[in-house]
Amino acid sequence: YKNTKQKKKIEEFIPSNSSGLLSVIGILADDFNKLLWACTSNPGVTNYPNNQFIVSLKAFDLTSGGLINSYPFTGGGFCNDIAIDKKHNVYVTDSFNPRILRLNKSKNRLETWLESSLFEGEGFNLNGITYSNNHLYMVKMNSGELFKVQINENGAPNNLERVNLPRLLNAPDGIKTIDNGNLLVVENKGSLTHINFNKTVTLTTLRDNLDTPTTVAIKGKTAWVIQAQF
Repeated sequence: YKNTKQKKKIEEFIPSNSSGLLSVIGILADDFNKLLWACTSNPGVTNYPNNQFIVSLKAFDLTSGGLINSYPFTGGGFCNDIAIDKKHNVYVTDSFNPRILRLNKSKNRLETWLESSLFEGEGFNLNGITYSNNHLYMVKMNSGELFKVQINENGAPNNLERVNLPRLLNAPDGIKTIDNGNLLVVENKGSLTHINFNKTVTLTTLRDNLDTPTTVAIKGKTAWVIQAQF
């Protein structure tokens, strides 16, 4: 759905059960390319038939909502969240396989960019992902871990590491960049938390007792949090 300033009301942007969508998970507005990126996966809550469903990353026209392209997950999985780097490369997390995928623009397909045993586990693994200062930051939902990996100039991943946190995150979901050295993370069990990278990493709870928050959006000095009410 979208809210238009002219009509001042919420209206349907991309119809449900269309364009191969099943359950829409992560979305990201790409102002540079005028695209809306969307992860479509199957968490088992859809009202629609899914016998022909394909897990994929989809690109929609940011103005009209028309489908531009669809990029399947080779081998299946769970397309969860999306990030874009300074060169406008697109990355997505796979919650069911221990990998991060990247869109190969020249070959017009998703490819495994980084695979690691650190991402393995039961249930939902990698979840939110965000870009900051030439690094990608990813949270692992079932273990409460935060990882970061550098992006080389040639686009290859470098120096994947587990960030040393003062405590494990409580089912981390969406994560967003405020600026270099500051992130916001939503903890699915009820919190919006500020992560600061100074001499040591600190976690500050900004709001607690939320009803299953799943993600956060930042505009200027304001952050909005979705309460999924699962």
